[in-house]
Parts: sequence; structure tokens; C-alpha cells
Amino acid sequence: MSVTSPQILDVLAARYRDTLARHLGDCDDVVLLDFPNHANVGDSLIWLGEIAALRQLGKTVRHVCSIWDYDPAALAAVLSERTAILLHGGGNLGTIWPQHQALREAVLRDFPQHKVIQLSQSIHFKDEADAAAFGSLARGHRHFVLFARDHVSQAFACRVFDCAVELVPDSALVLRPRPSRDPQVDVVALLRTDVERKVDGDGPAALKRLSRSARVVDWLEVPGLERGLGRLDAFRARHPRHLDGSRHGTKQWLWEQLAQARARRGIDMLSSGRVVLTDRLHAVILSCLLGRPMVALDNTYGKIGSFVDTWLAQWPTLIRATDAAAAAAGVERLLSAQGAP
Repeated sequence: MSVTSPQILDVLAARYRDTLARHLGDCDDVVLLDFPNHANVGDSLIWLGEIAALRQLGKTVRHVCSIWDYDPAALAAVLSERTAILLHGGGNLGTIWPQHQALREAVLRDFPQHKVIQLSQSIHFKDEADAAAFGSLARGHRHFVLFARDHVSQAFACRVFDCAVELVPDSALVLRPRPSRDPQVDVVALLRTDVERKVDGDGPAALKRLSRSARVVDWLEVPGLERGLGRLDAFRARHPRHLDGSRHGTKQWLWEQLAQARARRGIDMLSSGRVVLTDRLHAVILSCLLGRPMVALDNTYGKIGSFVDTWLAQWPTLIRATDAAAAAAGVERLLSAQGAP
């Protein structure tokens, strides 16, 4: 019997929640570290999925921080023996984004007696020595659990880190957004402009092969609403007493508003196309959540392909492409299936 798209989403969301619940069974509450205070929509979708799952499990988030305001003393002040430290699952575990990796390593060193869970991550290290160094930290921590986001990352973690490892899908799959508009163009090409884009990326070449209306975007640009919220958050950080509520409560509320604004921007982008062409993992995931057919190119180290192979191999309207010709053919196939002229 074939599996439907909603059934796949329900299974993946349940797996995320159930795994998290199992590891938080003896915990009263949590702290959630490494808020993605930047424009990348995908990381905000992950954060919102983490918050949604924790609320569904009835777990209170007592403290949040970003890479810019991590304070071990402030964190220690809110921890009890039954508080779990959760590390946000955005980006990747490894050396591509070194400031976020530095925070993870600092937490493992600073809190060796507390349960620390690295939420769902892909793993990629540019250097074996860096991977071995993190492995030493992971092995030395008595209560560390790593949620690997795909089979490749799971195998790497088990081999190199030798710590407790769980295979867990992405937290964004807990969310259930709806399209915000009817399609305006045939193809939305949401293509990376950062360090994870392949040097010989085929997205633009694929578009040149199409006689279709297309919109080319990335989701790193910050619009006015997000700039305004960002200025308010900067004011809050400088003058916490000028805003009502506790500093932590105000910060968490503002950060959730920022994450939701970024998520709405991504939903608007992908909703505007009949078909999505992308090399961003969370554009693939969000397309699934919105019911948009998609053609997926990979990033520099195969993150998308590994995730799709692990969790979305049965997704009926997802086509993987390795070059421009295959991407163009995939887009045409998906549009033809919709009856587009």
C-alpha cells in the first residue's frame, strides 16, 4: 500500500517528538541555546519546530541564548539537576559555521554534569583533527546525546565521536504551515548564495533551459519588519529594564516573533511558485509542508541528498537532480503533472 504525503509528515513529526520525549522523561524543564539570530529562514523554521515540540511535550524553556550572549554564569543560575541543556539544531555540526561550533564545545566543557542534547544536525568537518577534537569532548561528557539528522551523519558520529547517537528527523517537520498565496510564477528557484553553495551550482543553468516564468531568490535578505524587530531586540539587550517582564521572558518572546517573521517570508517565497527548484534543505522541507512539488539540487557536502535518502525517499513530488539538464527536465515533469501548459 502506498504511503501518502500527510502520513509521511505525521510519522516524521511523531518520531521527532517521541525521541525527544524519551530523552527528556526525567527532566522538569529545559534551556535552549544558540538562537539563530540571522536572516536564514531555514534555521528559524528549525527553532520554531523545536519550540513547538517542547510545548507539545509540556516542557518549559527556562533560558535562551545566541552565540553572542552565551553566559555560563547566567545559565548556571537557572539550571537544576532536572534541567536539560538543548543545543539548537540549525546549520550543521562541524567547522563550516565555526562560531556555532565554538558554542557547542564551550557548553560541553562548561557543564559536564548536566544532560546536554544536540538537537537534529547534519555533520560535516573540513578537517579530521577538528572532528577528533569534538569527538574527545563528546566522549568525555557523561550525559551528552547527539541527534543525527541523516544516516550518513549517524554513521560518522558513531564512528568518530563514540557517544550516544539517535537518528532523528528535522524539527521543522513538526510544523504545519499553509501556503500564504496562490502561485504567481511557474518556478521559484530558491538558490544558495552562501558558502554551502556548490561552486558549479546548476540552478541558473537549469532556468535558462526553461521557457517558463521563474523567480530567482535566496532567503537571506532582511525586509523591513524583521529589521524593526531586530532593532527592538538590540534595544532590549542594551536596556532590559525599559521593557516589561523579565529580561529572559522579553528576549524569548522577541526572538519567537523574529523567527515567525522569517518563517512567513520563506512561506511567501515558496508559495509563489507552482514548482520549487532549490539547493537549500529547508526549502525542500518547507515545500513538503506546503504541498509544493520540488526539484532538489545538493549543497557542497551532500546534506540534501543524505536527508532525502533517509526520510523522504517515498515523497511523490520530489525529484533530485545532479545537473542542469536533469533539473530542467524535472521541473517540466512536475509542471506537466499539474497540467501547466
